[in-house]
Amino acid sequence: MYVKLALYFSLFSCPLFAFKKNKCSYIFFFQHEEHRFRQNNLRVMTMTGLKKMMGMPVILNGRAIGSVARGVLSEDGRSLRGIVVRGGLRGTRWLPREKITLVGRVSVIASGKPTRAPKDASYHLFRVSDAEGARLGVVTDALFHEETLRVAALEISGGPIDDLIDGRWYATAFHVQPRGEFGHVTVPYGREEVKNG
Repeated sequence: MYVKLALYFSLFSCPLFAFKKNKCSYIFFFQHEEHRFRQNNLRVMTMTGLKKMMGMPVILNGRAIGSVARGVLSEDGRSLRGIVVRGGLRGTRWLPREKITLVGRVSVIASGKPTRAPKDASYHLFRVSDAEGARLGVVTDALFHEETLRVAALEISGGPIDDLIDGRWYATAFHVQPRGEFGHVTVPYGREEVKNG
């Protein structure tokens, strides 16, 4: 009984579900190792997003050293590469993945001091197309695990009208082609498949 209740509240108190508003078709996008339970320690890996992380304080040794200006994904879009930290007179600094202990609900826990930001710290995913090259929209957010920093899904907008009618949608299967400071995303399905869920 207690295990069932723990499972229920763990699932529905964490942002584990992505959905499209049309036809109320829900997509449970955790597969394989994304959703694990460990023996003797019931544990659900919680998620956060790049947009939610913006503005969070960055904590090092119990002290705030700045706030998150933006998160930067790896070139393939599969993990969080680092965080641009805004703080004081030094302007923006760079906190690489190796120095990020945890991205929590209200703060980011660091294990080392930020350094000078690399030249490609402005890299981000943008245009989304299907396998035939038809444009589907743009990436508006990325959902990733708070501890592993691995990306589970990309939030995609088809534009203001599509967002109003169908809602934004999430892609768990995708390929990224880096092009300078942008990453072009390709998904293995077309617009009609997206709309029909």
